[in-house]
Amino acid sequence: MFLIFRYFPYGANGVLAGSATVFFSYVGFDAVTSTAEEVKNPQRDLPIGIGVSLFTCCVLYMFVSAVVIGLVSCSQLDPDTLSPLLLLVME
Repeated sequence: MFLIFRYFPYGANGVLAGSATVFFSYVGFDAVTSTAEEVKNPQRDLPIGIGVSLFTCCVLYMFVSAVVIGLVSCSQLDPDTLSPLLLLVME
């Protein structure tokens, strides 16, 4: 039983939240690929669209991560806290 709590520290709700996040990110990229019927040259435009959307998501993810890391100093972080955003809201 101890192994289950170490492997799933946030329980079933954490697993479901993570899987929902991954699902909706793939749905977003599926929306890009489903526009293949509407472009004039799909063999050229579709890889460009997918690459640009992946690059944009990657840059936005890095930007948000840098902002979240910069919100709270390392001395205030506790391993048991949920996120630096929660600490900022509570102040």
